[in-house]
Amino acid sequence: MKSKSTAKKCYIEGLDQFLLYLQFQLGYSLKTIIAYKKDIELFYSYLENENIGIDKVGQETIRGFLFDQIKRKNKSHRTCGRYLSSLRTFFDYLCKNSYCSYNPFRLVSGPKIEIKYPKRLYEEDVKKLLDAFGSDSTCLSKRNKAIIELLYTSGIRASELISLTLSSFDFSSCSIFVLGKGNKERYVSFSSSCKESLLEYAKKVRPLLLEKSRGKHVKKDAFFLNSRGENLTVRGLEYIVKEISIKFANDSSLHPHELRHTFATILLESGVSLRTIQELLGHESINTTQVYTHLTQKDMQEEYDKAFNQIELKIK
Repeated sequence: MKSKSTAKKCYIEGLDQFLLYLQFQLGYSLKTIIAYKKDIELFYSYLENENIGIDKVGQETIRGFLFDQIKRKNKSHRTCGRYLSSLRTFFDYLCKNSYCSYNPFRLVSGPKIEIKYPKRLYEEDVKKLLDAFGSDSTCLSKRNKAIIELLYTSGIRASELISLTLSSFDFSSCSIFVLGKGNKERYVSFSSSCKESLLEYAKKVRPLLLEKSRGKHVKKDAFFLNSRGENLTVRGLEYIVKEISIKFANDSSLHPHELRHTFATILLESGVSLRTIQELLGHESINTTQVYTHLTQKDMQEEYDKAFNQIELKIK
């Protein structure tokens, strides 16, 4: 049996090796790796507070951790489900590489999670948003319109958009080369109206923004730049989308991912196969794409209820 100090040393070494495995073998993004690290360190902090050795972890310890997070820390079931997933993967790695003998997380089921369907916009909402740009001819407004149109007509992730370079675009075919999660490569199309907005930004706006940077903090050929001429970040993009939504639609909740949801839902409603949508979105599993079938079913149910409520009123 390992001593407590030996077990701790194995944990520290195992965690370091696990994070390298996520980065170099699985190709996970830095954001994902940091999330794994935080989840694992949170659990280890709980063990230290309870004076439980990493080698003594069992089902009772795991349930105690979940209880602590849900009841005392007010964490959601969904968040705790993510903790379990991260720790299960981590302990699988420890077992496979002889840091421990078994994975106790394989014996514990996650808390029941309420399904939250993704929010989507309707075409008239997006049209209203884009039409509003017509009255604003500033440089940043032209950049913002290009961003909204690209998110809406290509369905790419926020992290993918900020990683685009000048060479990512093929304007002759209205397509972009995207390096997605796990370094998965794919080509995605965008609309002809989006092409016009992108070209106007690339030719007239980007050079002006680039002048402000004076070569600092700019990745070579980065396509979208912030107001200081520096590389756009995910947080910066989220702020831009939120500000646009507040200004033109009086809605502070709009997020880049909702435009991705809207893109996928419109394709499904237009008869595009789930398999094709999966490829366009860059989903590893079609189960992830399946959520959009529930979303359209929910819309149909709402339309049905609305229609029959009107019929019932007429009958009465």
